[in-house]
Amino acid sequence: MSHERETRNTLNPALAEYLRPTPVPRTDDGGAHGKRTRASDETRDAGSKRNTSHSTGAARVNLSMKVQLIATLLITISITGCKRQPSAGGVVASADAGAAKTVTSLPGAFSGLKIGMTQSELEVAFPPVEDISKCEAMLVGGDAPLPPAVPGAEKKAHAQCARSVDIGGLTFGELTAITKAYAEISKGDPVDVQQGLLATYAQVRGGIRAGAVSEAALLEADHGRNATAYAATSDVVDRLLKGGLTFARANSSRRELCALISDSCDDVDTNRVRTYTQGSYSLGQIDADAHSRVVYGKCRTPFLQNERTLATRLVKKVGALGGIGLARAARPDHQLDPNSPSSFGTYASRSNLEASVAKFGVLVANALPAAEDYWKGAVSLVPPAGPKDGWGSGVAWLRDGQVVRVLLNVGDDTKLGDLPAALAGAYAAPGITNGAVTTWSLPGGVWTRLDIGAATSLVVGRSATGSTPPAASAGSAASAR
Repeated sequence: MSHERETRNTLNPALAEYLRPTPVPRTDDGGAHGKRTRASDETRDAGSKRNTSHSTGAARVNLSMKVQLIATLLITISITGCKRQPSAGGVVASADAGAAKTVTSLPGAFSGLKIGMTQSELEVAFPPVEDISKCEAMLVGGDAPLPPAVPGAEKKAHAQCARSVDIGGLTFGELTAITKAYAEISKGDPVDVQQGLLATYAQVRGGIRAGAVSEAALLEADHGRNATAYAATSDVVDRLLKGGLTFARANSSRRELCALISDSCDDVDTNRVRTYTQGSYSLGQIDADAHSRVVYGKCRTPFLQNERTLATRLVKKVGALGGIGLARAARPDHQLDPNSPSSFGTYASRSNLEASVAKFGVLVANALPAAEDYWKGAVSLVPPAGPKDGWGSGVAWLRDGQVVRVLLNVGDDTKLGDLPAALAGAYAAPGITNGAVTTWSLPGGVWTRLDIGAATSLVVGRSATGSTPPAASAGSAASAR
């Protein structure tokens, strides 16, 4: 089989949709701030071949119209680029402090969004393709199924519930890297492995953006391997995912897989997975369920026939946290203390993680309730397909029928360092910079926060007490507990 044909068979169709049209080319140095995107051992070894690999990865996505059609029919997550706008990201600032709805100063296709606009007004700009009043983000258990794809829909702006790719805020470079995870893909369903990586990004960066996990904790896990928090995110996510794959594929994890298998015997059950990860299982219950469902149950033969697929499905549903449920089950109080290595020793050893990375995994797991609460009701705003201007998808939050916060995902990771100056020119003010975070106070009590660190996003909101942004940066200041 040719390498091109093999790529067609192993590429997650959703990722083809993410990366279409061709992403912004990466620079010779691999991106701003010493970025090192590594989704597998193979990509990590690429080194000086990064530019060639990137170009090849982009070309594979556009192999043929047939691949694009399959991507449309089978898509599981949807994201497209923004329309290209004038300089400084196309930011439009408003000086009218008395306006009923304050301009949010967002770039490109999002420039018409306003804090305080009604849900009806939002739906005019971004017509929903599903009921956005019932959006529930799940960082464990897998994304909700997408609404049926409609041919040509990618050419129009639309809204849908936020999913892993929006919460994790993957850049074009990170999305390309996912398609190159051949070391893992060769051992399981590529779509499930890639979805597991998206879930891990959502757990890590989604927790950081929510202020439930600190950037400092991420850097501690990285051990100085990368020059920036943004680069460290990809590295730590990669190691966590490999730990999740190690746990799920080990013979010693068969008991857990048997306990979590669905009634249809061809997948792991979403509710059981969430209950397990949250620590509601005991070792005795895991053993009892494994026997009743598989050893002496109806799923015995399907399990033996599809064990490797089921292991990959576990990673798809829980990302890097497969060993967390077992570690909690082994504790009398079902609690894991990140400051006590002995409490999460089972997780570290069974996932083959070094102590600092395992500690960070525990922090992420402990922060899941707060992170899911933060992302509750989040709506993904997908602009029409077109040339990318450096921004990815948008996310809006509705409260009492009004937009109260908007987040934009950064798309082009090669120009992160240029964003503060570009936005400062657009806002006619330098902003206040603290590390990787720059904030601006705008008329009408509106604030904007650009984070080019681990959170990698532009957030716009309105302070309840004035024009000063909240003290805790979403992703950079809050401490994880």
